[in-house]
Amino acid sequence: MSFLDMLFREVVNPFFSQLKGVLTESSVKSLLSMSSLDGCKGKVLSNIYLPINDGHTLEIDVVYICSKAIIVVECKGYTGRILGYEGVRNWTVEYPNGSRYDMYNPVMQNESHRNALIKTIKNGLKQPLNKRIPVLSFVVFSDMCDIGAILRKNKDIVIVNESRLKKELSERLSERKAILNNDEISVIYDILKQYENADLKTREEHKQYAKAHKKSAPAKQTGEMCPFCGKPLVIRTCKSGLNEGRQFIGCSGYPDCTYTENFSDF
Repeated sequence: MSFLDMLFREVVNPFFSQLKGVLTESSVKSLLSMSSLDGCKGKVLSNIYLPINDGHTLEIDVVYICSKAIIVVECKGYTGRILGYEGVRNWTVEYPNGSRYDMYNPVMQNESHRNALIKTIKNGLKQPLNKRIPVLSFVVFSDMCDIGAILRKNKDIVIVNESRLKKELSERLSERKAILNNDEISVIYDILKQYENADLKTREEHKQYAKAHKKSAPAKQTGEMCPFCGKPLVIRTCKSGLNEGRQFIGCSGYPDCTYTENFSDF
C-alpha cells in the first residue's frame, strides 16, 4: 500500500465520513423536529450517552418519541458503496477513490442502542406504564451512499438513505395506533434528556472504549458450516495485499482448513 493510499484510508476518508455523519445527524434531527409524521408530533433528542453494565457508555445519534412509537436512529455519513449483510458483524465501505474501510454493522450497533434505551427508560420510570411500547430501529445513510448492495431478510430492519427517511417513517407509523399520551411522552423524554450532550470526559472515554471494542471483537460466525471440515464459517478481512480491506468467508478451523468463499456469494 502506497503512502497516499494509506493517507486516504486512515485519515482523509474517516475524517470526511465523520464530518458527513454530523451533517446527516443534524439533518435527521431537523426533519424530525419540524415534521408531523402521520399525525404524530413528537419530541427529539440527540447525542445521548447511555450507561451500560461495564461502566462504559454507548452513544445514540437521534431518538424520536411520539404517540405511536419510539424511534432509535443511527446515522452514517459515508460516501460510496456499502457492502454488508444484516447478520454479519463487519460491513465494508467502498470509497469513490477505490479504497475500502471496515465498519461495524450498524444494524447490530443500533440493536444494542435500542436495548440500552429500553433498560434506561424502565429504570427511570417511577411507576410502570403497563404498555407495550414499540421501539423501532432506523439506520440512515447519507444520500451519497449506495446502499443497494446491503443484503437483508428481516423486513423490520429499516435501512434508508437520508432523503427517504420521512416517507419510510411515515409509512411505518401509519400502520400503528397511538399508545402514548402527551404526559407519557414527556416523562420518557425527561428520563432520556439527562443523558443528552455529555461532557468532554464522557465523550472521550466513550470514543476510546468504542475503538478498543472494535479491535477486540471476535470473528462473526455466518451460521453456515464449512463444506470441507464441518466447522463454523466466519467473516474475515484481508489484512494486506491487493485485496486489503476486502471481506471474505473463511473456515474457523484455519490454518488446518483453508476453505474460503467470496463474501458476495454468501
